[in-house]
Amino acid sequence: MNHDIPPALQTQVFTVPLRSAPAILRQIQPVMDRLKVKDYKDSGVPAIGDGLNVIRLSHHGNAHTGRWPLDCAQCGQDIAAVLRRLGVGRSVANSPSRLSYRDVFVLTRSGDLHDDVTDEAGRVTSPASGVVQGLKAAGVPVSVLGYQDWRHNEARWEGAVQDVAVAATETVTVARYNWVPGLERRVVAVLQGRHQDDDDEGLTDEETDLGDRLSAVSRCTTQLIMVRTPPVTTTTTPSLTTTTTPTTTTTHTTT
Repeated sequence: MNHDIPPALQTQVFTVPLRSAPAILRQIQPVMDRLKVKDYKDSGVPAIGDGLNVIRLSHHGNAHTGRWPLDCAQCGQDIAAVLRRLGVGRSVANSPSRLSYRDVFVLTRSGDLHDDVTDEAGRVTSPASGVVQGLKAAGVPVSVLGYQDWRHNEARWEGAVQDVAVAATETVTVARYNWVPGLERRVVAVLQGRHQDDDDEGLTDEETDLGDRLSAVSRCTTQLIMVRTPPVTTTTTPSLTTTTTPTTTTTHTTT
């Protein structure tokens, strides 16, 4: 973010992608086409390969709850299943390509993200967001960076941000993506969602999607996971208007 740059400092915009594979960069390109963002330049060095296919998960089906993936424990379990398939957290001796939980971000636009909120006696007064519950239920160690954490204990919040910046703990970081600007992870799951400001400003889902690509997808260097709610289609007849959603269940296919 560049909102509070001291006037004495010089700034430089870097436009050559150094780490993200072409498959990731293509997901960010719509932002370059629509928003006032500096386009990428050719580094002059050909990519070794196209990169891994994007994994797409659908927040839809009987087991799914809530309007958005953030609120859904099943989406958390679906992400955990993908991480298992990728071998995240699995001990592989002498493997330089081993993926650790610290290599993973789960990022959302929503400001409603939070871990369990407890009282002084340790009793849970507000359960964690659904996706956090699902990840934990699947055995994934999780650290959460959300507004509630900052509001309740700012000192602890600053320590948590520092831990995320240096990947100090062997946990998956679940965060609102504007809390982790400039940080990257090898595996990033992006949760589609909105927050109250989006509604107040009248932003469309297409516009919030561009924000997701700019601020969340760009955090990924290797494997991108997109978790989205299927679009609602509306069919109008002279006497009746019906709204339907696709009948497919959650999928773990790649494209």
